[in-house]
Amino acid sequence: MDSTRQTKISAPLFWAYSLEKYSLDEVKTACLKLQDDHAYNVNLLLFCMLCDSHRAKLSKEQLAGIRQDILLSDETLLEHRAKRKKAKPRADSPNSQTNDELYHRLLQEELTLEAAQQELIIASFMKRLDASEQIEVMNNEVGISQQSDASIITQQGGASSLMQSDGSSALKLYFELMITSEQASSAFKEQQEKFIRVLGKHV
Repeated sequence: MDSTRQTKISAPLFWAYSLEKYSLDEVKTACLKLQDDHAYNVNLLLFCMLCDSHRAKLSKEQLAGIRQDILLSDETLLEHRAKRKKAKPRADSPNSQTNDELYHRLLQEELTLEAAQQELIIASFMKRLDASEQIEVMNNEVGISQQSDASIITQQGGASSLMQSDGSSALKLYFELMITSEQASSAFKEQQEKFIRVLGKHV
């Protein structure tokens, strides 16, 4: 019988998990494609992956509420991201060193904004849990090494082993929440399933 332990997802845990997963080329590419082409929120994608890795139950209503709570943060991030991309230095620029310094300063500011948004996501998630509700973490699938704030998360098993009994997952719920009538074609649904599989295998 699988042993279990209970813990709460925290902002430092979420940040450490995100750094690890986003460092994977396949995850980064999928997240940026969804962000740039379909307006997905990368932090919410990573949060859904974290929830699935912990077998945390997340309803579509809870996820919709979290999206609503971070709208202002999202607007701030979008504006800053556009500013940072515009400042990206060009090799042929006469002020390349100055531009490079500006770009990296804006990049660090963006990371600070990303971390702040993750804190909002966690706060929004936690307030939607019942006082007695806790998140189950499967010892045989998720190991947490908390050496510092940059804790490393390791896990075994693929996405299929982390699905709820009805086959649902937080990732799948987010995709269902984001789909619009314009994206309801069979071609987009097939593409959507591909993204779910790609991200799901890295939870």
